[in-house]
Amino acid sequence: MQVDLENINLKKEFKENVAKKMSRKASNKILIVLNILVIFTLFGTIKAFANLTNEQYNQITNGEIFYKNTKGTYSKALGLNTKVSMNITGVINRVQVTQTFKNPDNIWTEGIYLFPLPENAAVDGMKMIIGQTIIEGEIKEKVEAKKIYEQAKKDGKKASLVEQQRPNLFTAKVANIPPNGEITIQIEYQQKVAYDNEEFAVSFPMVAAQRYLQANANGSLQNQANQNIIQTVEDKSNPVDRPVDMNISLKAGFEIADIKSMYHKIKTTNVDAQSVDISLEKAIQANRDFKLTWKAKKTKETQTKLYTQKVNDREFGLLMITPPNDLYKTEIQQQREVIFIIDSSGSMSGTSINQATLALEMAVNRLKKGDRFNIIDYDSNYNPLFRTAQPINNLTSSLGKKFIDRITADGGTEALAPIEYALQSTNDDSNEYLRQVIFITDGQLGSEQEIFKTIQANLKTSKFFTIAIGSAPNKFFLKKAAKFGRGTFAHIGNESEVTKQMSIFFKKIENPSLTDITIDGVALDISDLYYGESVYYSFEAKEIPSNLTLKANNKDRVFYQKIDVSNVQKASGIDKLWAKESIDKLMSAYYLTYDEDKKEKIKSFVTSIGLTHSLVTNFTSLVAVDKTPSNIKKQINQSKNVQTKIPQGSKLYDANIPQTATNSELLFMIGVLLLVLGAIFYKLEESKNEEV
Repeated sequence: MQVDLENINLKKEFKENVAKKMSRKASNKILIVLNILVIFTLFGTIKAFANLTNEQYNQITNGEIFYKNTKGTYSKALGLNTKVSMNITGVINRVQVTQTFKNPDNIWTEGIYLFPLPENAAVDGMKMIIGQTIIEGEIKEKVEAKKIYEQAKKDGKKASLVEQQRPNLFTAKVANIPPNGEITIQIEYQQKVAYDNEEFAVSFPMVAAQRYLQANANGSLQNQANQNIIQTVEDKSNPVDRPVDMNISLKAGFEIADIKSMYHKIKTTNVDAQSVDISLEKAIQANRDFKLTWKAKKTKETQTKLYTQKVNDREFGLLMITPPNDLYKTEIQQQREVIFIIDSSGSMSGTSINQATLALEMAVNRLKKGDRFNIIDYDSNYNPLFRTAQPINNLTSSLGKKFIDRITADGGTEALAPIEYALQSTNDDSNEYLRQVIFITDGQLGSEQEIFKTIQANLKTSKFFTIAIGSAPNKFFLKKAAKFGRGTFAHIGNESEVTKQMSIFFKKIENPSLTDITIDGVALDISDLYYGESVYYSFEAKEIPSNLTLKANNKDRVFYQKIDVSNVQKASGIDKLWAKESIDKLMSAYYLTYDEDKKEKIKSFVTSIGLTHSLVTNFTSLVAVDKTPSNIKKQINQSKNVQTKIPQGSKLYDANIPQTATNSELLFMIGVLLLVLGAIFYKLEESKNEEV
C-alpha cells in the first residue's frame, strides 16, 4: 500500500517536529541554567563525588584503586601503569592484565580495583602481589567469598576479592596494603577470537564512558543495580596519566594475509608464516579501546574449523563454520521498512554525533524505490520525523536530510520509549515489508535489562540491529540487544571508519539471512546468520562426531551443508569457553523473566557452573587470604582522590550523574517553581510553533 502524499502534509509535519524538538532543547537548557544558578547560590561550587560512599565504591569502569578513609567513604589513588599480555592460539585468546598501584600514604589501606573486560571474557584467575607476598584466588559462592574477605580484613590479614558487576565489568578489593607499598594485581581470562566478514579480531577495553542513570523524584536511582556504575572523570585542564603497554603473541594456525591495529600504532615481528609477535610502538593512554585484526587467505568454499578438548572424560568442542557469501545473494530484493533510532544525548557529544549522523545519512541514501523509512531522534525525550514510516522519494528524502542536519547532542539518554515506539509504530501493511529497526548509539545507559525486555516483548516480525558509536561503546549491551532482536551488530570507532563499516553493515541487512540453524549431532542454540558471519560456538558431547550437517532456512529455500571435521585440532580452555557461553545463555533468561522462582533456579545453575569451572560469575567470586596477620594494630587509613580518563573524542557531560536529594523545603519549592516556569515556557513556544 502506498501512502497518498497529497493527503498528508509531510512538510508541515516535519516543520512541527523540528520546532518541537528545538523548543524542548531550548527549554531544557534554560532550566538547566536556572537550576545551576540556584544550587550555586545555596551551596557554592560543588565538587561532585569528592568521596564515594560504601554503595558507590565500585563505580568506575576502568582500572583504578580506592582507599577507605576514617569516615567510611572511599577516595581514589593514582594508578601507575598497566601491562597486557595476550597469547592467541588459533581462535582462543589467553590474557593476563597486570596493573601496579602505589599507596602514597604511610598508613595501612584497603584498596578497591575496578576494571572493564571484554563481554565474553571468562575470568578464572587472580593474583595480588603485595611486597613479597603473592595471594592466589579461589572460587567461592559470592556471599561466602565476601564473608571470608571481610573477616580477614578485620583480622588484619592481607586478602583480596574479585566480583562481577556486569558481564564486562569486574571489581577487585584488597585489604591491609602496607604503608608506602606497591601492589600488583593480575587478572587472567580467556575468550574466543571474534570472526566477521573474513576478519579475525580481539579487543581490549581500557575505559568506559559515563552512563546515564534515571533517578526518582527523591534523588535515588530507579534501578538499584546502577549504584555500581556512577563515576567521576578527569578535569580536561588537568588530565590524568594512565599509561598502558601491551604485548601479543599470535599463532594463527594459518598463513596470515593481513594484520592491523585499528586505533593504535604497533610493531610486528614475524616468527614464521603463521605466527607473529606484536607490541605497541610506545605506551598509550587508557582513553579508547584497543582492537587488533588479521585475515587468512580467501576461499569461496565453506570454511570449517573444529577444536577439541577432553576434560575428566567429558568432550568439549569449539566449532567455526563460515558459509560462502554467495549463499546470501539473491536477485529478488524484498522491499524494506526501516526505522532508524539515533541517540543525540550528551554522551554522544564530540566526534560521536558526527559519526552517527554521517552513518545515518548514508543509510537513508542507500534506500531503494519501494522502501519506506522513519527516523526517531532521542535524548531526554524522543521525536519521530514522521508518525509512521513513509515511502522513500525526493520529498521524504529531503525532509530526512534536513531532520538529520538539525540533530545536536545534549540531554539525557531515555532510550526505552523511542525503542518501544519504533517497534510498535507499524502500518496496516507493515508485514508485507522486511521490517528493520536500526539503533545508532554509544549505549551509555544503565537500563540494559529493561530494554532487553522491551525488545523481546515488542519485536514481533521486526529485526533489531545496533550500530555502536565511539571510542569506548557499551558492547555488552549493544551485542546482547541485537541478539534479542534477531539482528546483528556493527561498530564505528572513528569517522574514517564510517564508509567501510557501513558498507559491511549494508551487505548484512540488504541480503537474506540464514535462520532456524541446526547442526546434526551437536546441540547448539544458534543465532541467525548474516552476510560474512559464522556459526561460532562451543559445545559439550559424549564424543566428538566425525561428520556434521548444517541445515538452515535461507529466505524461501532450505540450505544444507555437509561438514568434514576430520582435521580436528587439539586446544586448551574450550571447557571454560563452553561454561561462559552456558552462563551467558542462562543470564539472558534471567534478564527477561519476572518470575522470582525461575530466577532462583537460574542462579543455582549459574553458581554450579561457576564453581565447577572456577569462573567469576554474577553469583561466584574469587577470594584469597594470607594466613599471617600483617596489620597487627588493625589501622584504618585514607588516601587521595583522582579521576579517570575521558574516552577519546568525547566531551564531559553531566546528564548521567544522578543528583542527590535533599529534605530542604526551600529547595523543593524552588524546584516546583522552576518546573512551572518551564512548563509555561514550553507551552508558549509550542503555541508559537503551531502558528508558523
